[in-house]
Amino acid sequence: MNIIFDMDDIELVSEKIRDFFIHLDSIGHNVAFTSMQHCRDMYPLLDHRFRKHLFVGANGTITHLNGQLKGVYAFPQIQAERVIAILDQYQTSYIVEGVWNYSKKGVKVQPIFSQKIEGPNREVKYDELGTMIRIMVFPCENWTELEEKLSGLNLQIRYYDHLQVYEITLPEVNKLSAFESQAFTQNPYIYISQSNMDTNYYESAFLETSSGKKAAANRIAKLMFKNEQDMNDNMIQQIHPLL
Repeated sequence: MNIIFDMDDIELVSEKIRDFFIHLDSIGHNVAFTSMQHCRDMYPLLDHRFRKHLFVGANGTITHLNGQLKGVYAFPQIQAERVIAILDQYQTSYIVEGVWNYSKKGVKVQPIFSQKIEGPNREVKYDELGTMIRIMVFPCENWTELEEKLSGLNLQIRYYDHLQVYEITLPEVNKLSAFESQAFTQNPYIYISQSNMDTNYYESAFLETSSGKKAAANRIAKLMFKNEQDMNDNMIQQIHPLL
């Protein structure tokens, strides 16, 4: 069985759950991880045992396998430069993410990044960033006018109310599309989450099921938890009947 574990809103995956995932690996199941956060910020929420696993980060814009880049949805250079020019015209604050590093302008707080980032600071100057995969923009006074200018550039723009930030990516990029590109969803799988952030992304792809029932129609089962404590207390018991 393939298992997708969504790490959104999780500060640190508990030792209990980490050990359980390693056990599932040892008996032939495949566990993959996904998050709104970049892959580089997901690694510290687990431990070194998981480096070989499939990671889909930044809401599907980047994929790692065996600790290496496996797939990326990057802006064409000309398109990226046009977006940045418009953002600068409206004097917005934003974070631009690359394949590993990031650059920021006018941003004092970085709510989308893990506070447990490993190694040296990954912030670089904009002209050193190279390939750009995602832009996180903080609201400005003339956002409606700004968004109208961006609308002609073939972009996907999503707003996260709890972070008060807009996410700009290529069109139709999301976690599910990234897993599909890696053929991870061709076989039966379970999606586990304690976040409501991706309800719209998954509502057409995941079949709502009660605990312990097979989602045979779509080959998919979904386990949703109220919070991190609920997940830690109940996930292992609820997942067993689905395996």
